Formats: sequence, C-alpha cells, structure tokens
Amino acid sequence: MILQLLRRNLRVYFRDRATVFFSMLGVIIIIGLYLMFLGNTLAEVGQYAGDNGRFMMDSWIMGGVIAAASITTAMGAFGIMVDDTQKKIIRDFEVSPVRRWQLVLAYVLSSIIIGIVMTCFTFVLAEVYI
Repeated sequence: MILQLLRRNLRVYFRDRATVFFSMLGVIIIIGLYLMFLGNTLAEVGQYAGDNGRFMMDSWIMGGVIAAASITTAMGAFGIMVDDTQKKIIRDFEVSPVRRWQLVLAYVLSSIIIGIVMTCFTFVLAEVYI
C-alpha cells in the first residue's frame, strides 16, 4: 500500500510543472544573480587565489546552490500533503484501510525521493556549468 501511495505522490508532484518550477525557483534566482552580478565581482576577489580563482568561486557558489536545491525541492514536495488536506483528499485516505502512519510515511518517502532526484539534477547542471 505504501508503494502505491508513494507512486501517487511522485506522479502528482512531477505532473504539475508549476510545482516543480516554483520549488526550483530559489535555485534559479541564486544562479541568475550569480551570473548577472556576483560572478565578476567574486572573480575579482578570487584573482588573489591564483589561476584557479574563478574555478574556486564557481565551485563555492554551485555548492551553495546544490544545498539550497536539496531543501527547497523537498519542502516543495511536502506541498502535496498540504494540497491533499486543503482539497479534502486526505479524508478519502482516512476512511480507506490505509493506516495513518503509512500515509505519513508515503509523504515523507516521496519528499525524500523528490529531493534526491532534483538535487542530482541540480548537481549535473552545476557540473556542466563549472
């Protein structure tokens, strides 16, 4: 039963492109600010680090972006639980033979899986940029 709930939560999250976009919005804003404004300023400061100053600054910023992605996407995934409560879908689960702990475990596991998948995606994009 938990696997069906897990699959349902993953489908609900990835089907809604706006949810995926807004959970990655913090990452997009950080990357945009870095590319537009902070990149050259930090590179000038990083020139004192030698030839690898720009690489060091890019790696440092992308590490922060990956950390931000892991938190924002996992919290965005918990929005499924909030939406289910708001739309009263949770009542359907409460009258079904699903135990409360199974329902909560499915929400938590789906959030962890979504966080891992989106963080790996962000990691690949950061590595391509670096």
